[in-house]
Amino acid sequence: MGNASAKLPESVGAACAATAQVTTVVAVRISAKVDYALRAMAELAAAGGGPVKGERLASAQSIPPKFLENILADLRQAGLIRSQRGSEGGYWLVR
Repeated sequence: MGNASAKLPESVGAACAATAQVTTVVAVRISAKVDYALRAMAELAAAGGGPVKGERLASAQSIPPKFLENILADLRQAGLIRSQRGSEGGYWLVR
């Protein structure tokens, strides 16, 4: 494997320097819970900030609804999402 900190010639522009980095790919195994949590958060991000029903998240991402409820509770306790009950309620990202 090459030296990742090798310097580029000064003639190479900043744009080229940004694309000429050495990349290392590492395989990481993630649990179903982490996979579902990331997919749910991506779905919330795509929703544009408004409340999204848990049922919609589950069906859009093919996540078992009961499992998703537990995941959303964990995300809420971690301060990553907020929730509101009721007909106008749902889940949304904090930021």
